[in-house]
Amino acid sequence: MNNMHTSTQAAQRPGLPYRQLRALEWLALALLAYAAIVVVHKLPWLRLLNEALPKLSWQTMYITAVVAVFGTAVIPYVFFWRNTPEARQLR
Repeated sequence: MNNMHTSTQAAQRPGLPYRQLRALEWLALALLAYAAIVVVHKLPWLRLLNEALPKLSWQTMYITAVVAVFGTAVIPYVFFWRNTPEARQLR
């Protein structure tokens, strides 16, 4: 019963004001400029990818950096994932 009441309240909330919506529309349109630049300019994609991606190496420093990046990205997700059932029980 309580969940139905909160969903009804969320449905009755007013949306964003018109001025904010217009600003968001223009910002979204500005993002399309990136796609237009890619279409207009002839880019050497293989060369760009070759120079943009890091060179793979099996050195200890490189492997440590890769593990550090993945570790910092995964650990917060695992923390919240493991604590979700406890949070649901507290409701």
